[in-house]
Amino acid sequence: MNEHLRGGLLLAVYAALTLAAPPALDFLQKHHLRSEGAQAKARANFGAVPTAIGVAVTTVNREVRIPAADALLPIQRVFRIEQSWNFYSGSLDQLHRLEVWIDDGLVYRSGDPEYGWLADELTSRRLRPIVQATVVTEGSRNARGLARFVVKRAREEFPDAREVTLAATRGDFPGLTMETAHSLTARGPDWVVEPSK
Repeated sequence: MNEHLRGGLLLAVYAALTLAAPPALDFLQKHHLRSEGAQAKARANFGAVPTAIGVAVTTVNREVRIPAADALLPIQRVFRIEQSWNFYSGSLDQLHRLEVWIDDGLVYRSGDPEYGWLADELTSRRLRPIVQATVVTEGSRNARGLARFVVKRAREEFPDAREVTLAATRGDFPGLTMETAHSLTARGPDWVVEPSK
């Protein structure tokens, strides 16, 4: 392949990815800083220069990036490269984590390398949305299936285990104090998954 053609295609791919999925710009609403009233309020709070930069960024985002990203969406889906920085629901200042307890010992906590049992599976592309739904929404559709999967693996790897609990915890960023929002527990010998009391 001609080097110029290959370079042009590579430049087009990088430009498409830059337009389609820059972090943070997905959080901007189309109406952000659009009205004169919103701009005047921003100028009063932040000054003229930061507001001018904000208006420029939001205008380019609204009028160039979003339409271009929408036009590229069919291509993104074909190549399975579609990205959304809004994947995780909830506010930016609240954290949700999954914890797995076997008997009285913590063996897994989301994002904590010290407690990484089953981390590869629970953070995989296929299971990550199920884990997220389980920790965010009590009684989510797939929570019991996820719990059965974890219990099965726990019984294989910890044959003396008597109890397995999946706890959905939440707390304010940076997560120094987390509280259990809801949990599911299975106890031997029957290992039926039930909401924890």
